[in-house]
Amino acid sequence: MPHKDKDKKNNKESDHENSHKHKHKHRSDDSIVYAEFIRPFTFGLPQEPIVESHGSVVFPIPTVEPQGVRYIDEKNRVGLLVPRGTYLVSFTLFPSQDAHVDLLVNGVEPKTPTGLSYAKFRTTTVLDVQVLVEAPLRRDNLISLFNSGDKLFTLSDIPNTKIDSTSLLTRISVQRLKK
Repeated sequence: MPHKDKDKKNNKESDHENSHKHKHKHRSDDSIVYAEFIRPFTFGLPQEPIVESHGSVVFPIPTVEPQGVRYIDEKNRVGLLVPRGTYLVSFTLFPSQDAHVDLLVNGVEPKTPTGLSYAKFRTTTVLDVQVLVEAPLRRDNLISLFNSGDKLFTLSDIPNTKIDSTSLLTRISVQRLKK
């Protein structure tokens, strides 16, 4: 009989461990991660749609409730904080001619395994880009758009987004494809 009681106790412990593991299986690190943010602009207001040299592009307004993504706008950090994973980053903006726009992850240009930079853009027209990037840190990887040029650039309205005197200057979305 003592053997049966011992087996019952072990089964209860196993059930508890499995239940405990199951609860932690769905932590935020395992969940779906996505967000889309925009920067609208109303023409005629005193603000100017510019991005300073060596400054970040801002896009503070979410279009849907972000899942696992947080927008920050601090002195030296502007962009999206995301957990570890492989992300599809899509962005659209219409900077002035010869603008230098880089997509950065944690302040660094993404590179191929052979060392080739693939997220630096020099533009004469609308940038409408999709890029896959790795976010290596467990959490708080910063994905940002950065003016790497020596001159400020202006942002024009993205074609076909103007309603009355307001249009979109920037749209960015991130979606984690793989943990």
